[in-house]
Amino acid sequence: DTPLRETTIMGCEQSKESDVEGAKPKMGSRKGIGHTERMGSQTRLARKGVGHTERMPRNRVSESITASLPPQLDKDGHMTEESVQRRIAKSVKVNQIVLGGEEDGKSAEERTRLDYAYVSQRGYYPDDVHKANQDKYSITTNFAGVEGDVLFAVYDGHGHYGHDCAEFAKGRYPKILAKHVRQLRIKQHKENMAAKAKSDNGDVKKSQKGAFNPKLWPMLTTTQYKAAIRKAHTECNKAMHNANAVDDTLSGTTLVACVFHDGNMIVSNAGDSRAVLGYNIEKKVDRPVSEEEKEDVEEEIGRAAKDEELDKAYDELAANLGDGGKLVALPLTRDHTPFRTDERERVKKAGGRVLTVDMLEGIVPVHENFGEFKMGEDIDEVGDPPRVWVKDADFPGTAFTRSLGDTVAESIGVTATPEIISRVVTKNDRMLVVALDGVFEFL
Repeated sequence: DTPLRETTIMGCEQSKESDVEGAKPKMGSRKGIGHTERMGSQTRLARKGVGHTERMPRNRVSESITASLPPQLDKDGHMTEESVQRRIAKSVKVNQIVLGGEEDGKSAEERTRLDYAYVSQRGYYPDDVHKANQDKYSITTNFAGVEGDVLFAVYDGHGHYGHDCAEFAKGRYPKILAKHVRQLRIKQHKENMAAKAKSDNGDVKKSQKGAFNPKLWPMLTTTQYKAAIRKAHTECNKAMHNANAVDDTLSGTTLVACVFHDGNMIVSNAGDSRAVLGYNIEKKVDRPVSEEEKEDVEEEIGRAAKDEELDKAYDELAANLGDGGKLVALPLTRDHTPFRTDERERVKKAGGRVLTVDMLEGIVPVHENFGEFKMGEDIDEVGDPPRVWVKDADFPGTAFTRSLGDTVAESIGVTATPEIISRVVTKNDRMLVVALDGVFEFL
């Protein structure tokens, strides 16, 4: 028998806790949000963002009593190994799913075997030892009722109630996306049947055949799936705004996700979390694309530029490799921060202003020489990053330009609309890391 191809998926987060399956804050006082909520600059290292010392200690229902206890420190002030282990949640074992099912028409030998695992470590903040875990993840197999489909997503909460926002998105987003995927599949099925009925002398009954049998519904193109993802982001964001149990005035969550459907991986991102592909690239190997992906160039603003950047990354990597090839890290997402000129301009057009904290306080002159974003670079090392502020006010100070929640920031251009990229799953895809900035700043 021909062995199945194996792809490994690992989602890992730092400063977070999650499961597999109030009074509003006052505005002002330099409440910057994002990039692990640091408010430090080169000249004012003591600044803190929302959620450091402002939050009263409280245990989350999902946290054990031992996990919420203050950590034990050694003589050098570092956490003991026992304390570190108490803050880690991870897969007991590596899980496995075979991508695809009866609907795709492929034999078992032709399908990709995907191994996946997760690890999560709650962070340690000396000035707030009870700080709640604000980051979550979700893994949904047989997603949207499709055998062999799977959705991986991570949510990076920020702000005073970031843990509530991340938990809300974790509970709602997969369900909302699944709903829109089902709706599009049944709509396409009815349209296909109606067209067939018309060709069969107008037998209307045939147009309803199989309407309640998901196995007969067609798979979605990547263009259709992306439309479902955009709708899901918009709906989840509105639901968070309207939820009485969640205060997202100055809090929210980023969201990066990867769904496998009909031989494609579709990666969506809103915020500064990331997805990186471990790709075994060979000399003179072309970047794999699908026909639907080519159609998206005209549909999505800026898509051509993104494709060109990805193509260039492939070409540069291939040019430096020998005939045998090797495993390389290929970014599938771009951080949404004011470092990006396109994001900065979009926010400014919406009425926001972009300044570092030192600029806001008049310590340094106002400028926009923040440097251009380059795929794969770590911008978290910058001590005083550009942030988004309301005109003539010192809030919200977000270090990102896209997120779910963040009602105030949304009014000045911070949007929940994701950027999405799709690609055909190939034999050269070996590993996918979907994780938050708390992980990637150490990679």
